Parts: sequence; C-alpha cells; structure tokens
Amino acid sequence: MRKEFLKHKRCYDLNTSALSQGGLEIFINSGMYKNHIKKTQLKYRKNMDYLRICLGELDTSGVKFFIPVTGFFAWIKLCEKINISMLLKRLEEKDIYISPS
Repeated sequence: MRKEFLKHKRCYDLNTSALSQGGLEIFINSGMYKNHIKKTQLKYRKNMDYLRICLGELDTSGVKFFIPVTGFFAWIKLCEKINISMLLKRLEEKDIYISPS
C-alpha cells in the first residue's frame, strides 16, 4: 500500500508547483496553520452553541437531536408529522441546508 501511495505521490509532485509547496510549508511551519485551526474550531463551536440556543427556544417535542461541541453537522431526527419538502424549502430560503441521513 505504501509503495503504491509513493508511486502516485511522485506523479502528483511532478505537476505541483514548487511555489505552492513552499507556501504551504511556510503556512504550516510558521504556526499560521495551527492558528487557523483554532479560529475555525472557535467559529464552529459558536455556530453549534447558537444552534443549541435556537433549539432551546423552540418546542422540540417529537424531535430528537445531537449537536456536537464543534463541527459542521448536527443530527436532527424529526417526527413523521413534519412536511420535509416544506421544511427544506423554508430552510433554504434562509441559507440553511439539510440532507437526509
């Protein structure tokens, strides 16, 4: 597996700009990458906290949800009474996108 990976990596490296690789190396080694990760995690943590607050203000009977501390996704299980098509449409109008699991 490793041998196969290195074979493919060599092919990709031949076409990768040395400038891009150098820039990425500086980004990672300077600590800018770690700083970016921390900022990103904070942003997503705030998003999830806000989602928790919003759901706390709603009647959530018949709804089960799991909201991680940080991340891109929350899992919400809806009762069968909810019109999913209408919900999708109304959420998309607010730039909120959901996908069935």
